[in-house]
Amino acid sequence: MPISFDSPAGQGDSAKLAEILHCSPGDLEEVLGPYARAAAVEYVEMFLGRKVFTRGSDIREYRLFLLMREVFKRLPTEQEVSDLFQTTETQSRSLIRSVMSKYQYELTDVLSRSMKAALEAAVQDADAGAGGDWHITVSSEYIVEALNRLVAQRDGTLTRIILRKGTASSYVIKPSTRLALREALELEP
Repeated sequence: MPISFDSPAGQGDSAKLAEILHCSPGDLEEVLGPYARAAAVEYVEMFLGRKVFTRGSDIREYRLFLLMREVFKRLPTEQEVSDLFQTTETQSRSLIRSVMSKYQYELTDVLSRSMKAALEAAVQDADAGAGGDWHITVSSEYIVEALNRLVAQRDGTLTRIILRKGTASSYVIKPSTRLALREALELEP
């Protein structure tokens, strides 16, 4: 059922909203569509008595869950959550952890897509040759932790993904670990 409404954002608000959502003001209506869908789902579930929360933290967690599922379709970064929820990076990290714990089964596809995207973006050391280490740049620590959990489940003797020395969010993956992860996530070797 199509639903339409006029955005309550004024001209100045539209520019700021476009900045927050990383789009142009002309694309705002299209970009807001998935957010509106997530909000509608939240209200419908509440009206039907399926998701009636009494704590504010439960509402925030459910709201982030819906955004992950309807808008991002992947694990958002801590900064993206901070931009939307007006939280610190530490609070955002905690909120993501809570959502991933509480809604882990419903978010299996979201997490899998995020891990696959991180592995697909891996680049090998150019000067190390064919057997050299691989590197990924990931802005969400949760993705690295999820990949390391998968490594441990797959083969406890494999080397964990570790932060690349001197970087903020670049990680080192040993070739054997990368290969095991790609197999586990059903990606081409």
